[in-house]
Amino acid sequence: MLNSAVIVGKISDISKSYTNERGLKETRVIIKVERSKYVTDHQTIYDHIPVVINEGNASMLNDYCTIGTMIAVKGRLGVDDICNFKLVCEKISFVENHIAH
Repeated sequence: MLNSAVIVGKISDISKSYTNERGLKETRVIIKVERSKYVTDHQTIYDHIPVVINEGNASMLNDYCTIGTMIAVKGRLGVDDICNFKLVCEKISFVENHIAH
């Protein structure tokens, strides 16, 4: 079995870093991803995917990304206690040059 996913989209929300129940620092972001097959009335439809980013990748994200930055995220699908899906980040790649100011 394989649990792997890759998404490419723009950051639409960045939460503050927090410490999870295992004592690890994480940041939660929302990635706005275009649905390529579902265009109605010439308007593109987007999905807003929650992504949990671990400590090392979170500090890089906080240093170099802002809302609107396009990134690629490779990770695995996870489910929280109330059955909400999220993408648990393993790697972030920058799709465009965009430095946070």
